[in-house]
Amino acid sequence: MSTLSDGTYQIHTFFGAIHAILYSCILPNQSLGEYVQLFTLFTALLRASLKDYLRTENEFHTKINLLVCQEPTVAGQSKAIIGFSASAPKNIKERILEDRRSHLQILNEVGHHECPWPVGNCAEDETFAHLQKWRDVFPKQMNQLHGMIAVSLTLDLADMRPCQACRQCRNLMFKLRKQLTMTILDLAPPKTDGGGTKMRSEGNSSTRRSYGTFQGM
Repeated sequence: MSTLSDGTYQIHTFFGAIHAILYSCILPNQSLGEYVQLFTLFTALLRASLKDYLRTENEFHTKINLLVCQEPTVAGQSKAIIGFSASAPKNIKERILEDRRSHLQILNEVGHHECPWPVGNCAEDETFAHLQKWRDVFPKQMNQLHGMIAVSLTLDLADMRPCQACRQCRNLMFKLRKQLTMTILDLAPPKTDGGGTKMRSEGNSSTRRSYGTFQGM
């Protein structure tokens, strides 16, 4: 994957394979609304196909994240990517987290914030690793005059409810805003007393196996 720091993405799980495939399939320069519609439809189809597997996730559910970057003008460029939380057995999860810290080194500065999952486990940690290279390929004039906007939306794959960024992800967004000098927004609506927006709990188990390596995508 050319938009990762080392250009290489190691596939460890079924969800990692989907991430790699979608990296090559999602068309650039679509509107935010079109990306969200595509994301919602794809999530619904994936949820339906994995319903038996998702029933086995008791304590933590797999999350799916959409990250869209776009120029804040009517005819601006845009790119989008979809990623997943690190749902895998412990030994595979450790390799996934190591890869994510390598691709997004600022994760080493993110605090644990008493979350019941390790830093790097969230779906945002997979997609946000592409931000640096994305910013570099957007027109330099656009970066100087308008700034790049990144929009993130995370859903629970089990019930498709939006999930607000956890404290780790909020800390990550804050650091990336400063490092990349850009706007990063979370599309999940504020949590209300009536429900609707889930509190974050990240995927923690899977029976998937390692699949190989994608390079130069």
